[in-house]
Amino acid sequence: RRATGVGREVARELGFGLAAEGVCVVSGLALGIDGAAHEGALAAEGAPPLAFVGGGVDVVYPQRHARLWEQVIAAGTVVSEAPPGAPPTRWRFPARNRLIAAASDIVVVVESRGHGGSMLTVNEAIRRDRTVMAVPGSVRNTAAEGTNSLIVDGCAPVTGVDDVLIALGLQRASAPSRQRELRPDSKAAESSGQPISEAATLVLTAIDDGGTSLDSVVSRVGLGAAAVLAAVGELCGAGVVVDDGSRIRRV
Repeated sequence: RRATGVGREVARELGFGLAAEGVCVVSGLALGIDGAAHEGALAAEGAPPLAFVGGGVDVVYPQRHARLWEQVIAAGTVVSEAPPGAPPTRWRFPARNRLIAAASDIVVVVESRGHGGSMLTVNEAIRRDRTVMAVPGSVRNTAAEGTNSLIVDGCAPVTGVDDVLIALGLQRASAPSRQRELRPDSKAAESSGQPISEAATLVLTAIDDGGTSLDSVVSRVGLGAAAVLAAVGELCGAGVVVDDGSRIRRV
């Protein structure tokens, strides 16, 4: 639920890419990663999404996802073992996670702290002999503690949609090579029709996945602040990074 901006973007991209290839995306419609994955799946207009919720199917929770809830119902399915009208009480959510694990061929953990709620789903998946994969993150990112630990323990890493498709025994129908990586670089900007300068490419390599301050970028690339600001503006214009006024992060 406390997902980073990068985590939500990765979840949307995975949801979009997998649904576009005919893979049903399953989540719990919770805030953060869950909701982002289904937003991506809906945008693809591909395989219908599936959601397991913690209360009755007629009790929208969280309220912030009311529109997303309606969209998932319209395009796919919302399921609950609770009766209609049942409130989303706390104990129902861990129980709901076992259904997500049981209905999935592969559980992909995009972000998780060391003892995050997604680890409950991982445990249920392991009990059911389901494959668990994880998106690697920076060792300085607390939201990646759980996913990095899973990779250390032997779970396969997910660096793009193709990793999941291969694990499912599927091939991308639209192209044999990766259409879009989770970590865009200068080639991604060039493919969008906006080639970037050498200075902008250098600045891009200095930006961490979780966001980087302007001062850190300046110290890493050895350029003046004005040159770095110009390069950041160029990268923002190419749609490769965003600048929220305090930190710069990859899109």
